[in-house]
Amino acid sequence: MAKVMKITGTNPILTVSPQRPTADKSEVEEAKKEAVKNESELQSAGLRESLENSDSVDMSLVKSLKEAIARGEVVLDPGKIADSIIGMHSS
Repeated sequence: MAKVMKITGTNPILTVSPQRPTADKSEVEEAKKEAVKNESELQSAGLRESLENSDSVDMSLVKSLKEAIARGEVVLDPGKIADSIIGMHSS
C-alpha cells in the first residue's frame, strides 16, 4: 500500500528562506575599490571625449604641450596651478 501525504498551505512542514552567499570582508573592499576605479575611468573617458569634440579646445596645442611636458621643457608651478583652480571655483 502506498503512503499518501497531504500538503496544505496552512501548515508548512519546512520553511526555506533564501540566503545570500557571504563574501570575505577583503573581497568586498576590493570590489568597492574596483568599482570606484572603473567609474573614475569612465568619467575620464567621457571628459576626454567631450574635450576632443569641443570646438573651444585646440587639441593640437594640447598635444604639443603634453609632449613638451614629457620632454621636461615646460616647468610647472604647482602653487600657481592650485591658485588658478581655486580662483576658477571661488567665482
